[in-house]
Amino acid sequence: MILRTCRGYSSSMTPGQFHHREEIDTSITGAKAWRIRYSSRDYQGNPTESTGLVVAPAAAGTDRPILTWAHGTTGIGDAACPSSQPDPARELTIYFTPESTRFIDYGIPGLQDFIDAGWIVCATDYQGLGTPGMHHYMVNRTNALDAVTIAHAARSMDIGAGTELGCMGWSQGAAAAAAVAELDAQDYGDLTLVGIVPMSPGLIPLANAASLGSALGGPEGPPDPHMIMLLAGAADEGTERWEHDDVA
Repeated sequence: MILRTCRGYSSSMTPGQFHHREEIDTSITGAKAWRIRYSSRDYQGNPTESTGLVVAPAAAGTDRPILTWAHGTTGIGDAACPSSQPDPARELTIYFTPESTRFIDYGIPGLQDFIDAGWIVCATDYQGLGTPGMHHYMVNRTNALDAVTIAHAARSMDIGAGTELGCMGWSQGAAAAAAVAELDAQDYGDLTLVGIVPMSPGLIPLANAASLGSALGGPEGPPDPHMIMLLAGAADEGTERWEHDDVA
């Protein structure tokens, strides 16, 4: 299921503002889960909208620490939205494993352990995956803001969320997790970052035009799809670092 609204975002929308939630089934023992839609913003301050998951212990509690999970590369279209997959509030499923029925990774690693330890777990889809607009793939600060603002949204739910925040990410999400540590104090608000775990951060060399042009195709091989996705997202959010001649 894709949760949609119109494109008419307003600059008055507060990042982390909660718009919609839908309780969903989860195979995690002792947990409740929701798919939510919430306000966020990109790194230039433009209002955006994102979807994601919130998973919390079913038992009542207060001041629970929050983990925000930043997922790895899934794509740039709505079919790549993790929370729209079957049974999304689950342990991480890798696409090439026998039990997977989808062509993307989805789920959250260690989810059962975090719930057992009393954590609330958030998992953003990032803007543009399940919401209108182009996904800003590997625009790390924008992805990081989505990861933090979903924690703010979770705090507005009556699930006992506290102020301690941890962030864990893989690949694209690892780069986002690293960027979480570099956000401004105003982005955290009343949250206190207690740590990040960036696992195998995705790195795409953009330092010289020769390697960039090669990655876009030529006698060396087919285009690198990661580069195509990165340039599509960068173009949409307005990056002007690269001129046409740099990538020709």
